Amino acid sequence: MNRAAPLLAVVLAALTSVATAQEAAWTLPRAWTPDGADGVRIEAPGATATYVPGLGWSGAVGPPPERTDDGRVRLAEPTVSALDLPRVTAVRRGLQGGTVRTVLDLAGLSAGTADLPADAAADVTADAPWRATLPPLALPTRTPTADGGVALQLRHDDAAAVTRLDVRSPAARLTAFALPAPLRYVVDLAPPARAAPGADAGDGATPLPGAPGVTYRTFQATGSAGPTPVHVVEIAPGAATFEVAYAAGRGASVAALADGAVAAINAGYFVPSDYRPIGLRRADGRLLAWPSRGRAAVGFGGGGVVIARAEVHARIVRGTEVLLDVRTRGGHPLGWSAQAGLRVGSARQGALTLDGAGVVLRNGVGPVEVPDGGSVLTYQPDLRALALVEPGERLEIEARLVPAALDATAWAVEAGPLLVADARPAFEPEREAFARGVRILDAPTQQAGLGVTADGAVLFVVAETMVAEDLVDVFLDLGAEAALRLDSGGSATLWAGGRTVNRLVGRAVESAIVAYPRATAESGR
Repeated sequence: MNRAAPLLAVVLAALTSVATAQEAAWTLPRAWTPDGADGVRIEAPGATATYVPGLGWSGAVGPPPERTDDGRVRLAEPTVSALDLPRVTAVRRGLQGGTVRTVLDLAGLSAGTADLPADAAADVTADAPWRATLPPLALPTRTPTADGGVALQLRHDDAAAVTRLDVRSPAARLTAFALPAPLRYVVDLAPPARAAPGADAGDGATPLPGAPGVTYRTFQATGSAGPTPVHVVEIAPGAATFEVAYAAGRGASVAALADGAVAAINAGYFVPSDYRPIGLRRADGRLLAWPSRGRAAVGFGGGGVVIARAEVHARIVRGTEVLLDVRTRGGHPLGWSAQAGLRVGSARQGALTLDGAGVVLRNGVGPVEVPDGGSVLTYQPDLRALALVEPGERLEIEARLVPAALDATAWAVEAGPLLVADARPAFEPEREAFARGVRILDAPTQQAGLGVTADGAVLFVVAETMVAEDLVDVFLDLGAEAALRLDSGGSATLWAGGRTVNRLVGRAVESAIVAYPRATAESGR
């Protein structure tokens, strides 16, 4: 078991604390609160205190204790800290690659790690939870909720005078261990031994059931952070049809978006707080949003798979007057969305709201909501021709995607940076308004990408621990003629043959690229 300090530092930096001093409260084992005639008496290891209504605390400080619905004593943070009760100070959860790590921060245990269970390893399934027995502890009233099927429960077992820790999860390999200074108890849940879905483990490509010409394999590759597993779904030419599934404004897991598919991979960038998409979106031939910054996009239909840096040639016409005729090269201050219900724009941008006939409903600053059946055109205030448009006027907005091959596709989504073009390295993130040295590109994490070979085979790829540029060599080694990077980190999810293959749980995303077996697609899903 590797418990090196650098790894822990990376993992713990990403964890989210659930209990905070501002809102924290703890419940106590019943053995610590013997019944008394007046008030509340606490008799815990190394600490005693009494609270009498009207007189306050003796031996402690803080607000009055409370009673839970089942009669248990609940204390606020100042009292728990003053008494230095044996306690779980916080429960934190985060992701490191495909592993879900839960950390119990502990305090007040006189024997340190000796009070805690020995190191453990076990296989866990949803029907076979794992349980650990901890000493009696004050427990926080707030702990993480179930996430992707991973659930942790801390509870008092008053009959046995212990604390129970129950862990439920989809099929996973569990390891648990204690760490000193500061005292913690760590539970890691990792995906089970990686085997091709429905097949024995091995490095060879394995056909996915019900999808002739679609295979899955995993192999070891070396990136900037060292050796790491790489997962590949390869889809032979003509073996599947491709679409982009969207969950704009709500978010959904890749598995949920992959309903009926043989394989799926996360797609474009989005704003995590509200699942607002960033950049080009096209669905079933309908343009939903323009490209944003000349970034790489992938399109399907119209004769094949197109991977290229995307732009839009836009003309905005009022009557016979052309207000604007531009090609939105990287960074051009013009955007457009027809995704109803989304709020787009900002207070520093102008926003023209149009109904389905192109009649201007409003011209002001953003953010504004896209009306049902209408659209919103966002612009920089110095574009005077647009700033002077009045409500009630009618605009015609014409848009062509560039290159022309991308304009001919039925489904398209923007991500980037471009990795490979014409079977050569094409990684120039600055051309796509990506900054060097930032986490999104240069921190080792899960990296997702899509490529296409010279003969038209499509590659869905997720590497478990790489930086973005490392994907260039991965795709070249796989024979890609063109490739782009998709969203990464916690979003990077590859679903194949009925399960997620690169991580235990997948976060909700805004879009996914899904591959439907040709036979299924032709019969009408």
